Amino acid sequence: MRRELNPAIFGQTPTPELGRSISTFEANEAPGLILSNEVKDQLQSLRTEIMGIEKESAQEILRNAHQVQAFADQITQLFESLSDRMAALEAESKAHSDEQNEQNQVNEKIEALLERHNEIVRNFENKLTHLTRILSEQESQILNSKAALEDAHREISRQRS
Repeated sequence: MRRELNPAIFGQTPTPELGRSISTFEANEAPGLILSNEVKDQLQSLRTEIMGIEKESAQEILRNAHQVQAFADQITQLFESLSDRMAALEAESKAHSDEQNEQNQVNEKIEALLERHNEIVRNFENKLTHLTRILSEQESQILNSKAALEDAHREISRQRS
């Protein structure tokens, strides 16, 4: 984009055409002194314009630096937040793991108690079966003895009569 000087500030200044050189411009348009002042004015204008652009660039760089810093701060906060959340999740996971281990130990103790109880019940059933057999045998012996005693009473009664 072509820049032009503000005529209200610098006055009307002739500009060389693109195809013409400065020496041709000096020879045809104005004396050397006026051209030097115009060139000085143009150079000063360019310097002012360059300084303005540099100032704008510096401000833009500063603004960008602030934005980058703000973004870096946000990333740092996000990282810290994620680190805190990860630590909390790890602690929660460890707590669940500890609870699971404790529950497994309780389950093992309960299984051991149930096995011991079942063993006691089996032993009791075996003893009860054994005692029932003994009682049946004794009952059978008592009935045999009673029958023998009755036979003996009958025999005695028959021999007395």
